[in-house]
Amino acid sequence: MWTAWPFRWANIHLLEGTEASIDLDRRTAIGRAAPVPLVLHGGTGLPSALLPRAIAAGVAKINVGTGLKRAYLEGLRQALAVDASPHDLLGSHKPLDVGNAGKAKMMGLVTQLTRLYGSARRAE
Repeated sequence: MWTAWPFRWANIHLLEGTEASIDLDRRTAIGRAAPVPLVLHGGTGLPSALLPRAIAAGVAKINVGTGLKRAYLEGLRQALAVDASPHDLLGSHKPLDVGNAGKAKMMGLVTQLTRLYGSARRAE
């Protein structure tokens, strides 16, 4: 009988480096042994070319929290580089508001990944 432990995924939860990998053969074998939708934890850092293949191998959800945090933080840093009033930078909901800048960067990544995953325009 197949057991989940011990096994090792090649991807990384809470990625600190720049790139990770995934063992698609193992993912396919797990999918055959446990025919349920599976979650890929540690999707940040996987090469873009691997993600559609992982989805085709049965991955139904890809967690990319590190990537979203990085995008949000990049937006904050860019916004804070502007010399502006604290009233404009914090809580104003104006274009210079750092929260809006972080959100815009993060949403850009979400849009990019949604297209990469083949999920664009699929909601009803």
